[in-house]
Amino acid sequence: MNEQIRPSSPPAFAIDCLMASLSEAQQTIRAYDSKAQIMGIGFIFAMTMISRLLENFAIEWRYSVMELVLGFTVLVGPVALCGAVLYPTRATVTHGDDHAGRLKGCLFVDGHQPNTTGQFLADVLTADWHLELTDELFRTSELRAIKRTRFLRAVWAAGLSFVVIFAAYFVRLVFGV
Repeated sequence: MNEQIRPSSPPAFAIDCLMASLSEAQQTIRAYDSKAQIMGIGFIFAMTMISRLLENFAIEWRYSVMELVLGFTVLVGPVALCGAVLYPTRATVTHGDDHAGRLKGCLFVDGHQPNTTGQFLADVLTADWHLELTDELFRTSELRAIKRTRFLRAVWAAGLSFVVIFAAYFVRLVFGV
């Protein structure tokens, strides 16, 4: 008994609920983008401040290739991961469920598709808007999940970078290694 239950006429508030859910998902996506931009800039600022602080310690550094690679990864990695939060867009997400060709795709207009204005208007007028909004909500929610995962990865990488820098200088300062 795996058949879908669909009322003959959806409740009037269903469109409002779907729109509210879609709006919340879109706002969260924009928030992750903003946070990633701010975090990237903040990380660069923090690295500059740490660099100036560490110049005061009389520690002589002789870099091996491994230390150079590790240092580059620790300094540039979190910034690159912040940029990776910004990359995935709505166009890159594929939900893949078109409900037997009934989905018109009216909520995401691809400028590269050769649709005419008349065809698009016909699609808008014949669309099942509950289906259109539900599909867009699923796609947007998938994008939100991708951005959240990438943002958390960037946060952890930045935190790990601070720990690695502290540990490297602490070991050199205390043990002279």
